[in-house]
Amino acid sequence: MEYNNRLKFLLEKYLSEQISSKEYTEFVQLVEGLEQQQLYDLYDEIKTTDPFFEETEVDYDHEGVLESIYGEITSLDKTKASSTSLFHWPLVSAVAAILMFFIGKELFVVPAKVDHISQVTTVDSSISLLDSSGVMLRLADGHVVDVKQNGQSLSYVKNGYHIGLTADGGIRYAAGSRNAPPDHQRNDLNIFSTERGAMSNIVLEDGTRVWLNSASSLKFPRTFSGEPTRTVEVVGEAYFEVAHNPKQPFVVVSDYSRVTVLGTKFNVKAYPDQSDIQTTLLQGAIRINSAKSSSLLIPGEQAVIKKSGKINLSMVNVDDFIAWKSGLIHFNNLTIEEIIIELSRWYDIRGIANISDNHERYTGSLNKNKKITEILTQLEKISNIHFKVKERRIIIGD
Repeated sequence: MEYNNRLKFLLEKYLSEQISSKEYTEFVQLVEGLEQQQLYDLYDEIKTTDPFFEETEVDYDHEGVLESIYGEITSLDKTKASSTSLFHWPLVSAVAAILMFFIGKELFVVPAKVDHISQVTTVDSSISLLDSSGVMLRLADGHVVDVKQNGQSLSYVKNGYHIGLTADGGIRYAAGSRNAPPDHQRNDLNIFSTERGAMSNIVLEDGTRVWLNSASSLKFPRTFSGEPTRTVEVVGEAYFEVAHNPKQPFVVVSDYSRVTVLGTKFNVKAYPDQSDIQTTLLQGAIRINSAKSSSLLIPGEQAVIKKSGKINLSMVNVDDFIAWKSGLIHFNNLTIEEIIIELSRWYDIRGIANISDNHERYTGSLNKNKKITEILTQLEKISNIHFKVKERRIIIGD
């Protein structure tokens, strides 16, 4: 009885979007031991309704969600589920409608079966721009430097680190290895990161400058001194202006790609929710390596690296792919749903429900400082899509 009560409690919190990351891990472990019908019976006892679809013409298919919960959770690796407090649901079929919501800072996806709705319009302007001050530098010695983008002074001199602000509010980093404590070796990593809605930049000890887009991170060693390469790791999107040093190549590692340069300017887009990694070269030369292929890029060229290891090259307008540094959101050959996902890096969008049959792709740029209703109105004009905004969630309809 206690087991069932606990599971019902967690299932109710899951469906009402109130579950914490720790509770979610427990919920996964409990569901793994259930038969599918047992989960259905528990749901029937709860009789939960979802407030997102109250007073709308959308019918939320809880049974579809339950099927997804059972089917996806029972296929998970139990060790992974117990070793991490947050993880991603596998993406459902592109033909299914999707409801997305945030728990903590991670994006979860569950399918929502909904019927056609007509004349959906933007009726709510409650979605605001996210806080732009979420920038942090976590040092290899364990200290955390909180960087506020308000022009305040920053000076951190400790354990051999020398950190301050640049004129434009970025970070200037240096760390002499001689003063480092003996328990912090040369290969320890610092992490420079931005939260959703924030951008910042850092000047590394070799003079290389790196701009981070929203919800991105850069890992780099305490010092490059004595290493054969200057190797860093990127998650999200970053623009690099690499200081020239032919004796020590600069290497950028992301999930399934590796970029090697001597000195150049290029952009890497490698968000975890992307189906590929894009590297765009502005100046100089870089070599792209994947598990199966290698390519040398020339200025104006973009490499799209697939998870399979395949690399596709094309000439592009490079300005489009660094427009984010100037406050623009550029989208290239994206569906409306994919555009809204891009917007969610800057706006406090809590979920997306796509019930549109429009699968066309669009290219263009949007000003991220506009109100969300203005942007959605622009998108309505270039497509046959209509939007409705409710409780910081966006419904995409025909």
